[in-house]
Amino acid sequence: MKPSMRPSIAIAAAALLLAGCGVRTHTLSIASPDRPDAAEAREVRVSSLAWMAGTYRGTTPDTITHEETWAEPMGDAVVGMYHRVRDGRLLMSEILTIEERDGTLVLFLRHFSPGLTPWASEADGAMRRPLEFARENHVRFTDPESSWPQTVEYIKDADRFTIALDGESNGRERRVEFPLERVR
Repeated sequence: MKPSMRPSIAIAAAALLLAGCGVRTHTLSIASPDRPDAAEAREVRVSSLAWMAGTYRGTTPDTITHEETWAEPMGDAVVGMYHRVRDGRLLMSEILTIEERDGTLVLFLRHFSPGLTPWASEADGAMRRPLEFARENHVRFTDPESSWPQTVEYIKDADRFTIALDGESNGRERRVEFPLERVR
């Protein structure tokens, strides 16, 4: 047996033992450099995203205030909301959910103009991005076949919470980051 397989076997044995005792396990999928597909192969629970809970706010140089709030995970989902304000007026808002689906996580996001008018670009439903990877305080959802942003990423470092959007738009790679600070 390869030495690199021993920890995997020990983890699997512990999970089976805990499952037999009626304890529900929550695993965080962590990709390793020698096995980048490991994140896709393991079951991920929404409870592993409890680190996202809170309200975060920041203002960009163009005087737009961005605020995102995530609730604590409950059941098989965690719910969030985002809004963008300039000069005291709502520019747009989003409702977000991250849901457990088939042993992984999927981000669903729906944009609204003021008055909760859904964006025409999402007439067929919410934007959907499946999990690419989840690490401690960092999660990325990606769909390379979708419109921009193909990737939505959340990164937390102490009280700083960064939302990063990237992918291809009009034939060019584009990345936009929203650095926010915890307010609640």
